[in-house]
Amino acid sequence: MVLTIVGRIITVILSVYSVAVIAIFTAVVTSFFTDLARSRKEESTRKFMDELEHLPELSKEELEDLSRRVKEFNRKRTEK
Repeated sequence: MVLTIVGRIITVILSVYSVAVIAIFTAVVTSFFTDLARSRKEESTRKFMDELEHLPELSKEELEDLSRRVKEFNRKRTEK
């Protein structure tokens, strides 16, 4: 009887531990990709603002590219 109780306790502890490990792993992976997406968005915004600050210095091609990106941004924003 004692061995069965000890076995059940060990099984419960190992089950809880394995669920915790899987949850932590999932949280770490999710956090990594969330941070990656956030940093890309911030970098894109920073670059966009820099281009806007130097608008008079941009070439015609750069202005057209900037215009295209603004239109795309507005289109995505209105779709949400």
